[in-house]
Amino acid sequence: MTSIKTTLKRKQAQQEILQAALPYIESGKYNQLSIREFCHEIGVTTGMFYRYYKTKSDLLAFYAIDTSKLLFDSLKDNFPTMSLREKLVSFCMASIKPLQTMGPESLFVFLNVKNPECNCDVSRQLFYDQIRYVFDSTYDGHQYAEEDLLDISNQLVILEKGIVYEWYSRQDDPTFELMPVAEHCFDKALDAYSFLNDEKS
Repeated sequence: MTSIKTTLKRKQAQQEILQAALPYIESGKYNQLSIREFCHEIGVTTGMFYRYYKTKSDLLAFYAIDTSKLLFDSLKDNFPTMSLREKLVSFCMASIKPLQTMGPESLFVFLNVKNPECNCDVSRQLFYDQIRYVFDSTYDGHQYAEEDLLDISNQLVILEKGIVYEWYSRQDDPTFELMPVAEHCFDKALDAYSFLNDEKS
């Protein structure tokens, strides 16, 4: 693979390195390599890597957030035909998908509480901002209860962490399928909100 030119803009350079890293993330090999080994594999210098990412986990954080945003954006075209409940579940599934792609080992590194790139406040804010978009797209300028938005956001981000930790702890269990379990859990969690129950088919 040819070296990534240093003249590329930061975002583009990050994306180039991320794209090169995807096969390693998806195969689980990324977590097994040192920075030096990984850079040698994809044909960049360690100096170039550290110019755009602080640590290996920083790249994983960039991957998780960037991919989640892209998946969320891809859902927006279907929003006009979806209920608020359906939008919320779809959003949550979009947030889980990149974590599944990481694989259990890389995910454990990413979610480690000692990982400075796994900032719970950032994660909560991302959830809150995107769920606000979901609410706004549904109510179309009409008022809704801010406390409902905040409560749902907090509950879903906590639930997401619980689901992925359960997946990690049961990675050797062939009967545990992350995506179906996640969809069921997110949908059941929304049963607690009476204003969503009328929408459930």
